[in-house]
Amino acid sequence: MNFEVLNQIPLLQQQLNKRIAYYSNSLLALEENKFEAVENDKKRIVIVAKTHYSERWQAFSAINKSELNKLLSLKKQSTELNNSIFQIIENKNIDGFDVKTIEFSPELMAKLGTANIYVPETELFHQGFDSILEIETPIGTLFSSATGNKVNSAYAKGIVANIETYRLSAGLPSDKSVNKISTDEFPQFLQSCLHKLPLKEFPKKALISPKEWINLEKLHWLYAAPLLTALVFYVLTNSYLAFNIYSQEASLGAEGDRVSNVLMQKQEIDTKRALLNQLSTELADQKIAHNNWDIVYQIVEEGATLTRITYKKGELTVRGKTDKASTLLAMIAEHQGVASASFKGSVRKSGNQESFVINIIPKESV
Repeated sequence: MNFEVLNQIPLLQQQLNKRIAYYSNSLLALEENKFEAVENDKKRIVIVAKTHYSERWQAFSAINKSELNKLLSLKKQSTELNNSIFQIIENKNIDGFDVKTIEFSPELMAKLGTANIYVPETELFHQGFDSILEIETPIGTLFSSATGNKVNSAYAKGIVANIETYRLSAGLPSDKSVNKISTDEFPQFLQSCLHKLPLKEFPKKALISPKEWINLEKLHWLYAAPLLTALVFYVLTNSYLAFNIYSQEASLGAEGDRVSNVLMQKQEIDTKRALLNQLSTELADQKIAHNNWDIVYQIVEEGATLTRITYKKGELTVRGKTDKASTLLAMIAEHQGVASASFKGSVRKSGNQESFVINIIPKESV
């Protein structure tokens, strides 16, 4: 739901439009899509020009959201004026959060007070706009662009004098389209952006101080009971929600520990698996048979039938039959583990095969 839903109710639309103002160097009410100077006599939604606030980004790594909220609460309490908006954006790359701080100038707060709702204008510009914006505001030309959750903006002055130098300073591609908003179109554009803002996002982008809206001295005792009831209801519901949030975060923390343990175990398994693969590769390159048996194995592989094998005084004698004894001898002589090989006696023909006796002197080491 956004403000456009409220506009479907004429009375709410009329009341809402009367409460919207823009602050440049003076307070300007948005009346019928144009600016009109007004006094600060009502509580309003004040859209503030960029020149009256500053923006900073800070990264918080390895921290959960509850701890970050505590840090930001302490930071708010340490300032003299509650004039800052803190936006928390999850950043998985650092296992933490990015925090955007929007700080309104003390002069603005002193002049208009803390009872208004203050909205930075650059937080509204990119509701439905992906292009670069070149806006003619009452203060001057303002360039603005959005990349993900980050909005970059700058006035046309100094080295950022035109849209081309702004592209370079913001690191934007040269083919990104530009949407120009003239001075006459600016009031309607501003009101349209506010109406397109989802209601659930409004508290994140605005500075709201509800305690400044109530004058306790003027409260009648008649309102004490309803207010007390509302306060009790508020406290109970928020306590219940806070307890549920705490329980969920504690559960997520426990699951996070389990995930860390599983990842550590997986890392250990991967290390051992890499070691086993390395050992397996090294063992595969090693000869696991004795050299003499490797020679015998190669003779059998060549199709020879062995009838006797003897080994004495460093000489291996092999007796058997084969189709071609001379070919077998040549193969044995070329074996990497053989120093020399020769027939013992003559080769005898027996049917289709030849009977042989070969003396082999193996090498001492291979």
